[in-house]
Amino acid sequence: MAASFDAGTKRVVSYFLDGDGDCKLTLMIGERSRDEQDGAPPAAPLKVAVEADTTASLDTEEGKSLQFACKAGAQAMTATVIDRVAFYPAAK
Repeated sequence: MAASFDAGTKRVVSYFLDGDGDCKLTLMIGERSRDEQDGAPPAAPLKVAVEADTTASLDTEEGKSLQFACKAGAQAMTATVIDRVAFYPAAK
């Protein structure tokens, strides 16, 4: 199963494979482009092992986090885009 989504100016394409009970996640992150002739370089793959029943997060420079959750037995993985919000203490 694959998932793709935009994260600011970047396009993320991801998929995972079962690797001995862990999720072997592959991410390809590149510039969004409507025209393949614009000279944008191809995305290089980033490979991450995510243990079953855990999550891995990747923060973007646009204030979002990409969260990947590996389900029990590496039978499924969910991908979620989360907006990060800065915490400011209440004014006194």
